[in-house]
Amino acid sequence: MKLNKVGVVSKFGSKESEEAAKKVAKKLIAKKIEVFTIAPVSVPGAKKVETIEELKNKKLDLVITLGGMGLPYVPLDTLKMKLLYLELMLEVIGEFYQK
Repeated sequence: MKLNKVGVVSKFGSKESEEAAKKVAKKLIAKKIEVFTIAPVSVPGAKKVETIEELKNKKLDLVITLGGMGLPYVPLDTLKMKLLYLELMLEVIGEFYQK
Protein backbone atom coordinates (compact mmCIF):
# COMPACT_ATOMS: atom_id res chain seq x y z
CA MET A 1 0.00 0.00 0.00
CA LYS A 2 1.26 3.46 -0.92
CA LEU A 3 0.66 6.62 1.12
CA ASN A 4 -1.77 8.66 -0.93
CA LYS A 5 -3.60 10.91 1.53
CA VAL A 6 -1.99 12.37 4.64
CA GLY A 7 -3.37 14.84 7.16
CA VAL A 8 -1.04 17.26 8.93
CA VAL A 9 -2.35 18.80 12.15
CA SER A 10 -0.67 21.34 14.43
CA LYS A 11 -1.37 22.47 17.97
CA PHE A 12 -3.77 25.39 17.76
CA GLY A 13 -2.17 28.64 18.83
CA SER A 14 1.43 27.39 18.66
CA LYS A 15 3.41 29.23 15.99
CA GLU A 16 6.28 26.72 16.31
CA SER A 17 3.89 23.84 15.74
CA GLU A 18 2.30 25.57 12.76
CA GLU A 19 5.70 26.22 11.15
CA ALA A 20 6.73 22.60 11.72
CA ALA A 21 3.45 21.43 10.17
CA LYS A 22 4.08 23.59 7.10
CA LYS A 23 7.54 22.09 6.63
CA VAL A 24 6.22 18.55 6.95
CA ALA A 25 3.36 19.26 4.54
CA LYS A 26 5.76 20.71 1.94
CA LYS A 27 7.97 17.62 2.12
CA LEU A 28 4.96 15.35 1.62
CA ILE A 29 3.68 17.42 -1.30
CA ALA A 30 7.14 17.20 -2.90
CA LYS A 31 6.74 13.40 -2.73
CA LYS A 32 3.45 13.71 -4.67
CA ILE A 33 1.31 12.83 -1.64
CA GLU A 34 -2.11 14.47 -1.32
CA VAL A 35 -1.93 16.55 1.87
CA PHE A 36 -4.72 17.94 3.99
CA THR A 37 -4.08 20.67 6.57
CA ILE A 38 -6.42 22.16 9.10
CA ALA A 39 -6.79 25.87 9.79
CA PRO A 40 -4.77 27.93 10.52
CA VAL A 41 -2.03 25.98 8.67
CA SER A 42 -2.08 26.74 4.96
CA VAL A 43 0.43 25.45 2.41
CA PRO A 44 0.35 25.86 -1.38
CA GLY A 45 -0.57 22.50 -2.88
CA ALA A 46 -2.30 21.20 0.25
CA LYS A 47 -6.04 21.00 0.69
CA LYS A 48 -7.20 23.02 3.69
CA VAL A 49 -10.08 21.86 5.88
CA GLU A 50 -11.69 23.84 8.66
CA THR A 51 -12.56 21.17 11.24
CA ILE A 52 -11.35 17.83 12.58
CA GLU A 53 -14.70 16.34 11.56
CA GLU A 54 -14.08 17.39 7.96
CA LEU A 55 -10.62 15.79 8.13
CA LYS A 56 -12.11 12.52 9.42
CA ASN A 57 -14.20 12.19 6.25
CA LYS A 58 -11.16 12.22 3.93
CA LYS A 59 -10.23 8.53 4.44
CA LEU A 60 -6.59 9.34 5.15
CA ASP A 61 -3.76 6.81 5.11
CA LEU A 62 -1.87 8.67 7.83
CA VAL A 63 -2.30 11.67 10.13
CA ILE A 64 0.75 13.49 11.46
CA THR A 65 0.17 15.60 14.55
CA LEU A 66 2.67 18.19 15.71
CA GLY A 67 2.72 20.11 18.94
CA GLY A 68 1.64 17.89 21.75
CA MET A 69 2.36 18.75 25.34
CA GLY A 70 5.56 20.69 25.54
CA LEU A 71 6.36 21.61 21.93
CA PRO A 72 6.66 25.27 22.92
CA TYR A 73 9.52 24.23 25.22
CA VAL A 74 11.44 22.22 22.62
CA PRO A 75 14.60 24.03 21.45
CA LEU A 76 14.64 24.84 17.74
CA ASP A 77 17.67 22.60 17.16
CA THR A 78 15.79 19.67 18.70
CA LEU A 79 12.76 20.42 16.54
CA LYS A 80 14.96 20.47 13.40
CA MET A 81 16.43 17.11 14.41
CA LYS A 82 12.93 15.70 14.86
CA LEU A 83 11.96 16.97 11.40
CA LEU A 84 14.99 15.24 9.89
CA TYR A 85 14.01 12.05 11.72
CA LEU A 86 10.44 12.38 10.46
CA GLU A 87 11.70 12.85 6.91
CA LEU A 88 13.74 9.66 7.19
CA MET A 89 10.79 7.77 8.68
CA LEU A 90 8.50 8.96 5.88
CA GLU A 91 10.97 7.63 3.32
CA VAL A 92 11.10 4.28 5.11
CA ILE A 93 7.31 4.11 5.40
CA GLY A 94 6.97 5.07 1.74
CA GLU A 95 9.39 2.36 0.62
CA PHE A 96 7.57 -0.21 2.77
CA TYR A 97 4.15 0.65 1.31
CA GLN A 98 5.42 0.72 -2.28
CA LYS A 99 6.46 -2.95 -2.09
